[in-house]
This record gives sequence, C-alpha cells and structure tokens, in this order.
Amino acid sequence: MPVPEQPPGVEIEEVGGHIIAGVPTAICAFVGSCAQGPAEDPVRVTSYAEFESTFGGLSADSGLGYAVQDFFANGGGSAIILRLVAKDGVLTETDYVGAGFEDADKGIYALAKVDLFTLLCLPPPVPDGDLPQTVWKAALAYCARRRAFLIVDAPGGATPSTVTAWPAEHGLTGGAARNGAVYFPRIRRLDPLRNGAAGDFAACGAVAGVMARTDADRGVWTAPANAGLAGVSGLTVVLTDGQNGTLNASGINCLRTFPGRGPVVWGARTLAGTDALHDEFKYVSVRRLALYIEESVYRGTQWAVFEPNGEPLWTQLGRSVGAFMQNLFQQGAIQGQTAKDAYFVRCDRTTMTQDDIDQGLVTVMVGFAPVKPAEFVIIRIQLSAAAPTG
Repeated sequence: MPVPEQPPGVEIEEVGGHIIAGVPTAICAFVGSCAQGPAEDPVRVTSYAEFESTFGGLSADSGLGYAVQDFFANGGGSAIILRLVAKDGVLTETDYVGAGFEDADKGIYALAKVDLFTLLCLPPPVPDGDLPQTVWKAALAYCARRRAFLIVDAPGGATPSTVTAWPAEHGLTGGAARNGAVYFPRIRRLDPLRNGAAGDFAACGAVAGVMARTDADRGVWTAPANAGLAGVSGLTVVLTDGQNGTLNASGINCLRTFPGRGPVVWGARTLAGTDALHDEFKYVSVRRLALYIEESVYRGTQWAVFEPNGEPLWTQLGRSVGAFMQNLFQQGAIQGQTAKDAYFVRCDRTTMTQDDIDQGLVTVMVGFAPVKPAEFVIIRIQLSAAAPTG
C-alpha cells in the first residue's frame, strides 16, 4: 500500500504566511549488493517491480532483494536503493564504511545524495549471512545525524541467551542508540530461487514494511507491534513468554508466533529501551514521533534564515510550531485533555544565550507528552537566522 506524503490526519498548517508540512515518515533506504544497477548512486523505487527492473530482483548472492520484496509485501511504499559493489567478492566492512568514505560520499554515506530517508535497512551481503558487525555502529551514528531510524537484524546464529549482550558488545549504546531497534529472530519465507523451498532471512525489510503500514493506517506515533508479517511462513526460533519478557526488558524486539496467528512483530523498543536505562526514548514510536517533529519543524522554518534574530522572529516561530503541534494534538498523537497538558513550544531568551543570538542561532524548544499527559519529552531544534538588528 502506498505511503501518503503526510501521516494520516496531519495537514499543512499556515500561520502568518509560513507553512510547516509534515514530512513523509517511512522512506526506507536499503544498502547492499544487487545483481545490476547504478553503483553508489541512490535510486528511489515505489514497487518491487520497479526494483526488479532496475536492480535485477532476487539474487542468491545478496539479501537485499529479499528485504526489498518483504518491505513492499508488508505495506512499504517508497524505498531508496543504494547499490554497493564489493571490491573482493562479498561486501566487507570497508565497502560500507571505509576510511574517508563519509567525506567522499561513498559506501553508506552515498545516502548524502538523498534529501530525505527516515528508515535504514542493511540486509546481509548473502541471504542467510550477517552484516559485518562493525558496520552497525557507524550506521547507527549516521542515522542519528540524519534524523533517521536504523532497523537492526540480530545475528543469524544468535540465541535467546546470547542476543541480549550483542548490542552492547558491538557499541550500539549511548545517545545514538535511541535511533535504532534490534529484531530477533530471523524469519523463514519461501525462496523462489530454491524452487519455493523455505529459507532463513533477515527480518529488516518486513519490519520496515510493517512500520510503513502502521504509519499510513494509524500514524507514526503508533507502536509498530502486534502486527502480522505478510509472506513470512515461520521464524528460526520460537520464543516462550518467559524468554520474550527477558528479551523485552533488555531492549530486544521479539518476533513471535501464536496459535491461530502467523508470525507477528511483538516488541517495540529502541536500543536505548532496556529497563535499566529508564531512557525517555525507550519506545520506537516515541523516538520516531520525535524525529518526525524535528525534521518537519526544521524544514518548515527555513524562512527564518532571512529574518533578523529578535523577538518578532521568535514570536512567529512559536506560533508556527505551535500550530503544527496543535494539529498533532487534535489527531491524538500526543496525550492530554487540553493542549497545555499535551505540548508546549518555547522560543525566547530562555532557549538561547546572547552569544547564540549574536551568531544568528535560534533554538526552538518543543515539549510533547507521548505517553501520559504533562509528562513531556523535550526536543530542541536549532535554526539559523540573520544577525540581529540594532
């Protein structure tokens, strides 16, 4: 199902001639090897048929085609395909995040050529294999810089007892951990290249499709959980309720099967979502809503660069961002009987220093209540303005 250009019910707000439009929330970038197609030159596709025509479809030598197929089968509508070419047979860490690659827009950093992506999948170089493990940390940091969200596949050989320590062992910690989530175990699905026999595959594409479907049907503020996985026949590990509870508390999102139901996405925590951390961005839906607000506000207030940095500008920004947040409140994206319990917007001398003002920097502070009224998550969006007059 196509993903709308804006989440459901989130309309364009115009205040004093200035517009804030909600950005798309489920543009998923896929990075890896393909049978054909342009290399290190991202291409947008809106169907699996379009991917197949440009990049050659499924390949026994790559997990990417399967992930893209799963994405569209589960509700995805817009994908960015970044084909990497291995310098020596199979993609290695150097092909993804080699020295100097970010400055040169190479490897995963070729996504700099894309104006916007909001989800990132890194399918394994071979369908039943694993991504070079050191790539995950660099990809997570890159997503944090791009206001995107990384969907992480646990290793194919992981077990319920080993997977809990895996994120920390590979540096998926700290502030950037809010911008990713890990899913376990692998999915089983039919493989046309094996005469329809079932094979084991990374779940990232299917999970990204579920996120896109949930965004389109219920909004980015809704947890992508308790949702069926289309085209998935089973899972490589069947988890018990007790195992699920332990993994969930450790920030590992489980894929489950239940009697009378097919496989489902069950967990919805970020990599910062362990019970021990008490992080305000514990949940995928809260973090993705925050990223949506940040990106929408940042893009919708670029007119400020031409305005003197003073109180008239701050007032205009407060009104414009406030109207955007009011729209979210009216759609039920944030919690509260009244607007003041659901959100606040502040842009004044309390959100920036005199030095900031002199340098043409403006900070808009937004608080929103994603779970309980008046329990605000705070985000700050820094903008550029003209030097103050007078």
